[in-house]
Amino acid sequence: MKQPAPEHHPIDLALHGVQARRSTPRRARARKTGDVVLLRIEGDSPIEFSIDTATAHPDHALLLCISSRATQKRAWPEPWREVEVASSLVLTQFGKVPSFRCSGNWRVLLLLAPRDRVVTMAPDFPPHPMRFTERRVLDRSVEQFVEGALATDAETSNIEGYAISQLVTEMCAAVVLDRTALNSTHPLAERLCDRADAVISQQCRDPNLTPALVAEEVGVALRTLQISYAESGSSIAREIRRHRTRLAHSLLTDDRYRPLTIGEIAEHAGFRSPMSLRRALDEVYRTTPKALRRIAHEPR
Repeated sequence: MKQPAPEHHPIDLALHGVQARRSTPRRARARKTGDVVLLRIEGDSPIEFSIDTATAHPDHALLLCISSRATQKRAWPEPWREVEVASSLVLTQFGKVPSFRCSGNWRVLLLLAPRDRVVTMAPDFPPHPMRFTERRVLDRSVEQFVEGALATDAETSNIEGYAISQLVTEMCAAVVLDRTALNSTHPLAERLCDRADAVISQQCRDPNLTPALVAEEVGVALRTLQISYAESGSSIAREIRRHRTRLAHSLLTDDRYRPLTIGEIAEHAGFRSPMSLRRALDEVYRTTPKALRRIAHEPR
């Protein structure tokens, strides 16, 4: 089964909570893939934007990338203020962004991802909008991925749509985590575990993921991370197994993955064998892969 290809201009931007004034965008493109919404707006005439996605997408957090020759912003009733750099990043849990103006050749990229999943992976995401003028490698990598997803007219398969949705959500959470981790007020051990959980969530499909690799990604010694998990009564290996088990549970109960064998599900979830998957499901859910799939797909 295929998912719809991107919408083409003209798009009713108001349906996504975007209001444009002073001019009309030259191009706009949108794609809804699974739980995420991607939107790109471009133009070459001065324009003013007000963005509030809370009504259109009430359950989504917003990552906003602005590229413009010159940008002004305002927070009512303050006057317009010039932003010294032309490229900026805005992160907000609840979709409301202070008005801004663009001039020259400009581009605005919106990424909307499920708030609950983003906050789970980046628990220090503050409720107020955050704006950054320093652009990092991770920010630009996310932009390039989303641009690629929006560039094609091709429809996506269910598996492609699921993968894009997962990746965009995890990348948004990684950007938030990258921007908030150093300012966290949470205890150090808790912050390290939060960062490790985000790494594990993103990489648990890799059967070669080990506690040592997780610690390397977080940027701390393996022993330090082991102690941090021990303080909460867990371990890195247990968290890797828990994430893989939860992923396998999701795949086994999803109609889109019914054609896959139990062995293929195990492989997709990062387990080295169907037996490893069976043991993990029995430990966490007290069931077997076949029983879980049968119950999930029984007529209701």
